[in-house]
Amino acid sequence: MSATEVNFTFNGLHCLRDFGCVFIEDSTRVVTPQTELDEYTIAGHSGSILMGDIAIYNVYTIAGVLVPMRTPRSMTEAQALARRLAEWLKSGRHTLAWDYEPGYQHEADVPGALEWDTQVWMDGGLRVAFQVQPFTWDAQATTARASITAGTSKLSVPVHSPIPCPVSLRITATGSISSVRVETPEGKAAALAKGMALAAGDVLTLDMETPIGATITRDGTESNALCYATRLDWLTITNGEPLTITTNGPADVVAKARGCRP
Repeated sequence: MSATEVNFTFNGLHCLRDFGCVFIEDSTRVVTPQTELDEYTIAGHSGSILMGDIAIYNVYTIAGVLVPMRTPRSMTEAQALARRLAEWLKSGRHTLAWDYEPGYQHEADVPGALEWDTQVWMDGGLRVAFQVQPFTWDAQATTARASITAGTSKLSVPVHSPIPCPVSLRITATGSISSVRVETPEGKAAALAKGMALAAGDVLTLDMETPIGATITRDGTESNALCYATRLDWLTITNGEPLTITTNGPADVVAKARGCRP
């Protein structure tokens, strides 16, 4: 495996192409995050007792050193590079994608200090520790489309996700609509009515990726639609289970989901 395979893209910028640095990862790499179960022990009883089987996945750390491919000619030049890297890396939580795992991405940030390290490489490099959120996401969403009429319709998004993943919908009215309900097989639902009035061309978006929300776009202007919600559960699917969509008017529907795994 070549060193270039350990490079990464963070917040849309690549460590080598945009900053001229390669990432030398520490000797261990987390493959799956640590899990915690709701369990307790009883004195005199061997082992532990589980309270349900839902695992909680913890954040984890991936650390290493960003080493310049071209050795800085002075400490001043090295410090200037470190400042550029710090501005990029300390910009908050963003998408992190590794070159060795195309097609997948993570959410991560760098909460700790950034330090110039001379232990890994003689001329030094910037030591970085990513705090990574526990799930690995498909980089591209799987999409399903349907044209529906007033009444109840079924729509399946053919995504495979070991862990329930959020499914979002874009509902474009092709006639008048004042009531929309979307339900998963598990009984979770998003329902909007309470004075909502969609005309042909209006777009209702139900976004279930964090933070969840509902908006209406009319003539290019977006407005919050939460005021029309009578129920807004977090809609998730795992293996393409059909969504039940009920409206009182016609619409073109696009549903999309990104699979996720530990």
